[in-house]
Amino acid sequence: MAERFPQLTRLKISAHRFLKTLNGLGIDYVMIGGIPVGFYGEPRFTQDLDFAVDPRVFADRFAEFLQEIERGHFLLSSTRPTVEELKSIPSLRFIDLRNRTIIDLVLHPKGFNWDTDTLNRRREEKLLPGKGKIWCVSLEDLIVMKVANGEPQDYKDLERVISRRFKEIDWSYLRKRAKKFDLTEEVEAIYERFSIS
Repeated sequence: MAERFPQLTRLKISAHRFLKTLNGLGIDYVMIGGIPVGFYGEPRFTQDLDFAVDPRVFADRFAEFLQEIERGHFLLSSTRPTVEELKSIPSLRFIDLRNRTIIDLVLHPKGFNWDTDTLNRRREEKLLPGKGKIWCVSLEDLIVMKVANGEPQDYKDLERVISRRFKEIDWSYLRKRAKKFDLTEEVEAIYERFSIS
């Protein structure tokens, strides 16, 4: 697969190096975005990587993280935020200078809280070619994030994910998460559409 899709090999190489830094500093993460959507639904083309991290832990280790990530040939594409600014910045973008892969480190994604449920329900999966697994956002948390974003591509992704993984979805947990983010009406519409009682 990697030979047929060289961009996946490029993404895998960048992910491995980037995650080595997060893991080395004890910063928990989950992969979000196009790659988990492809894993749970139908594969779709993506040219970047998206990871969510605990914003509090990340802020505490930000200076050390930045030093290590720059040593690993990644460039922060914006000016360096202060620790206080990290409390409200939605995400930071990094560029792998070795192969130009873009990595978005999401601190405050819509429809997503870094909490015990997130940690306990994340799944370690083989998301990219080669050896090694990556922590992936849970199916239900991914659905809530897509509903919260509400863009046309998010609804296309939802259609594919729910159609493919319908029987695997923990609908009671999904409702609980939707309520937490005031998305109950939207999730109930999904239930109704797929005839869930």
